Amino acid sequence: MTNRPAISDAQARHAFALLERELDAVPWNRVRCECGQTGEHLASAIRDAADPDSPARELGFDLEGHIQYDTYVYAAAVPMIGVLLQALLCDVAPGLRRDILQNLWRIAGGEGPYADECFPRLVRGTSVLYRELEHGETAFARDVLEALDEDDDRRAYYARMYGEG
Repeated sequence: MTNRPAISDAQARHAFALLERELDAVPWNRVRCECGQTGEHLASAIRDAADPDSPARELGFDLEGHIQYDTYVYAAAVPMIGVLLQALLCDVAPGLRRDILQNLWRIAGGEGPYADECFPRLVRGTSVLYRELEHGETAFARDVLEALDEDDDRRAYYARMYGEG
């Protein structure tokens, strides 16, 4: 259950503009997706799902198998971390929000040659994840933070504040 407040049209457009910048910073045509395509289809799907003017509110596929599989982290996960964190600040559908957080959790505890490169990128997004505790998918965000945040006191504070999800 979420207690996500509605965001204004201006806030949604601003968050989406920042997501577009994050997407535009990556040469997706050179990113290898595990499905055999380039990362362009991932970028396009995220852009469409987060666009406040788009009728598409979901990706149409699960991120698992594209950026990770059962905690094995693929190359496409590296540039997707910043994109997915920024997408959490957008007005995305609850199902997509859960999919993003589940994939971030698997990556946070992941393995493989790209896991070490992903971990610091995830750590830089802890403020977004703590925001999810208040306004989003509490249980999923807590799982990701459990893997990322080494500050036991801070985690305990938020657990007291938001319960067990």
